[in-house]
Amino acid sequence: MFFDDFENRASGNWKNVVLSAGIGTHRQNHWIGGHGVPPIYFSEFATSGTSHLWGHAPREGSSAVAMAHPIALGANLRVQFNHSWGFENFNLTDRRLEQLGMKGFTHAIKVSCEDHEGNGPLLIQQWDGKKWNVISGWIEPMRDVVRPKIEAMAIEEGKKLNYTQRDCSKEK
Repeated sequence: MFFDDFENRASGNWKNVVLSAGIGTHRQNHWIGGHGVPPIYFSEFATSGTSHLWGHAPREGSSAVAMAHPIALGANLRVQFNHSWGFENFNLTDRRLEQLGMKGFTHAIKVSCEDHEGNGPLLIQQWDGKKWNVISGWIEPMRDVVRPKIEAMAIEEGKKLNYTQRDCSKEK
């Protein structure tokens, strides 16, 4: 079994790869500036342990972090990355929005294992090259219409793939 918790910054399990050029012929690597070999490990926002991956996008182009060595998967096996912590523990409060200089940009947003959608309405903004402009009013989600359809399709697809349905109440 392959396992990497990103705590060994010299594991040799990962490499950064530039996939396409950015502006002009400059090949932009978005996975640099951290620690380790390669320098892809960061500690500032680690959710468990001491390290995580972080890529920044100051220019156009495409780059990736890839496994440095292939692994063989047997029949009916899969690779799974535990990337959901941030998606399931995101809590952008009104106070934090103000601290970030984003008061009025959006409403407070909180997502969880049970609710990946956030907790309320959205609005549409458009960048004019200098600033963001609100181009709609607040749009309330149609959870009573959409959510049952999403859940039914997820259960159907999960059965096809032989997945066990997740129970968020058991993960607290």
